[in-house]
Amino acid sequence: NCVKQTSDGGYVMIGQTFSFGAPGGDAYLVKLNATGDTTWTKRFGGANNDEGYYITVAPDGGFVFLVRDSSNAGMDIDVRMIKTDASGTPVWNKVYGGTFKDTPKMIQNTSDGGFIVGATSRSFGWINPDMWILKCTSSGDTSWTRHYGGSQNEHCYVVREMVDGSYIACGKTASYGPDFDPIFLKLNSAGTLVV
Repeated sequence: NCVKQTSDGGYVMIGQTFSFGAPGGDAYLVKLNATGDTTWTKRFGGANNDEGYYITVAPDGGFVFLVRDSSNAGMDIDVRMIKTDASGTPVWNKVYGGTFKDTPKMIQNTSDGGFIVGATSRSFGWINPDMWILKCTSSGDTSWTRHYGGSQNEHCYVVREMVDGSYIACGKTASYGPDFDPIFLKLNSAGTLVV
């Protein structure tokens, strides 16, 4: 689902595997060298379907990636964020979401050493899915979360930090017209809409 270049000239990929004893599907982390040969692989997941969605290379050379997690007991789908070191060994593992479907879309490093996460959520009393953006610290703790949308469906596909510390986000919405339209948000550093 996502590939990034690493400081050694190689690459790191995140996706999903149904092989290697993972019949329900596991998030699959693959490290490649500069010529595309596999250096190592790691699997992450539980008894149900878990899919790696998006990855970023952390400032310390480790990896932080998002998992569409179906194995969290008592929940539907959650956003799981996992930090590993440069060898793929887990450093921390955090879950975000409510009792309904919360789907990760992308993650980006932020200038303060943390991360900004774009997602789509049906939890927290929102009847239809909303754009859901989470700002997290370098250890994966939540600094703030915000949701955006109207009475119908919204999906967030990408969020980016700007040079001034603000954010932009893009997705799609069905709340402001007869069909789905693109939606573009400009947010300040606290995630509040900038009009």
